[in-house]
Amino acid sequence: MTAEKQIEGAKGRIDIELAEKFLSDHVDSHTGKVDPDERSLCGHIDLEARGVPEWDMGSYNPFGAVTGKLADSELAERCPWWPIRVIGVARIFGLSPF
Repeated sequence: MTAEKQIEGAKGRIDIELAEKFLSDHVDSHTGKVDPDERSLCGHIDLEARGVPEWDMGSYNPFGAVTGKLADSELAERCPWWPIRVIGVARIFGLSPF
């Protein structure tokens, strides 16, 4: 399922908790299987040997929902844009290769 379909199905009910679920989704939109990769909403490019050449990202690039941020109207009013950590789901990411 694509991000657009998930969001369309949740219109009017999207809150911080649901947004966190979107950003941590590991379902491959092509196969429909749980497989954290560049085609899942969380965008685990850090797990891809192929990288994403169409975005000029090489192998195992630390990119994806880990760079995402979310806010509801209350947070936006106070402006403390809280980044959320969804990379690896209890996995430690090593920066040394980058």
